[in-house]
Amino acid sequence: MSHNKLRTVWHGAGRKWGRCKKLDYRVTAVLVAAGSSTRMGFDKLSFDLGGETVLERSVRAFDECPEVDELVLVTGASGENAERAAARCKKPVQLVRGGATRAESARNGVAAAHGALVAEKMGKPFVYVRSAPKSHGLTNQVEGEVKPGAKVVVIEDLVSTGGSSLSAVEALQKAGCEVLGMVAIFTYGFPAAEKNFAEAGVRLDTLSNYNTMIEMAIEQGYVHADELETLKEWRRDPASWKK
Repeated sequence: MSHNKLRTVWHGAGRKWGRCKKLDYRVTAVLVAAGSSTRMGFDKLSFDLGGETVLERSVRAFDECPEVDELVLVTGASGENAERAAARCKKPVQLVRGGATRAESARNGVAAAHGALVAEKMGKPFVYVRSAPKSHGLTNQVEGEVKPGAKVVVIEDLVSTGGSSLSAVEALQKAGCEVLGMVAIFTYGFPAAEKNFAEAGVRLDTLSNYNTMIEMAIEQGYVHADELETLKEWRRDPASWKK
């Protein structure tokens, strides 16, 4: 779904600015399998179903799906099970560690999908940043090969206030990286975000933004012109809107 949204943004940009009319894209399936299975009482992902585990069968379903080009497999305690499932898959599989919550695990997977796509296209190494250091093991916050002095561009999906995005920048800087800037798919353009990025000295470039989305929505009839001021008012101060 995220790839279709990205393609729509670029097609819209092509109509509006003449930048492009077609975008070749790959479909990445994100399989979140980082749970602890506490409600089941046993590791359901490793449960045997006719000679293969639940996780292996799930990976095989995506492997056999012609619409899917690659997989991102978000893992937790079933790390060895995930490695076996990935080894059997004919398509490229990227293993990503899950987070402390289900939402964080899902976010790690989605972030890895479009970040890995950019890294693959550019032939560059890829790392991802957790929202907080792990509470066990190596307690890493930055996962992947990180070399002091490495030049890094952060890839994000959505920027709202910029808080979590800039936390990732800070983690990379603490790891010795030189952060050149950030690229995101979409930004609301909140004043708070502009202020936060300016104070952090981080350049932000996006594929699209809130104002462009609203303009195109009006052109295509999704939004009426008399609703424009209300939408702009919300963007200026969403926390206090209608209070």
